[in-house]
Amino acid sequence: MRTSGLYAVFLLFLPAVAAQSNLPAWRNGAQEKMCGLGTYHDGLDLAFKNAIKGEGETLVTVQVLPSFRREYALVLKQISPEVKLLRATFEKQLWTQLGPPLTSSKTRQQCLDLALAAEIDTVEIPGKDIAAELDSIRQHQSGNRYLPAAWKTVRPSS
Repeated sequence: MRTSGLYAVFLLFLPAVAAQSNLPAWRNGAQEKMCGLGTYHDGLDLAFKNAIKGEGETLVTVQVLPSFRREYALVLKQISPEVKLLRATFEKQLWTQLGPPLTSSKTRQQCLDLALAAEIDTVEIPGKDIAAELDSIRQHQSGNRYLPAAWKTVRPSS
């Protein structure tokens, strides 16, 4: 039952997630010489991948980037026969760690190194708390016109 519930959650993430690869999601970040927006997004990708590496296969990573709080990611991971939902949260907002809103004189590599060194808390979300986790995302994104309609109307079964 728990695994089937997680598969239902997985289906909710599909419309919101681009295909994952080893390439940076922000394609022009590699063109930057200094720390910019593309480097910030590449740093997020690196930091979250580093935080959840280990046993199992990562199926989906959804990054949540609130404006005034710490960035976090929800990760569906296949570990043996189970699918688990993990939440990886920066201890301190990465955006502020990279410098005053990306106007610092750090190089791209310095910013990527800061992102890799950033401390991230990773916890497994128990099956009973998955719906509440998705509701919190819906509440924070209620005014976001880019939020998939499925997230606004579909509620995972318990």
